[in-house]
Amino acid sequence: MNDKELIAALSVPGNYEVIVLENGEFIVMPLPPDVILITKESHADSVSHFSIKKD
Repeated sequence: MNDKELIAALSVPGNYEVIVLENGEFIVMPLPPDVILITKESHADSVSHFSIKKD
């Protein structure tokens, strides 16, 4: 998928995962509406918040 095709695909309302291949092409995968998205940063925050702290 090239740049123009990517923009056209993302113009449809919804959530998508976009993967960039080494050759510069894109793969767009629609995500279900009930999916829970979490970033690496929020995962790290949660791990540090909920980890067992040893004295």
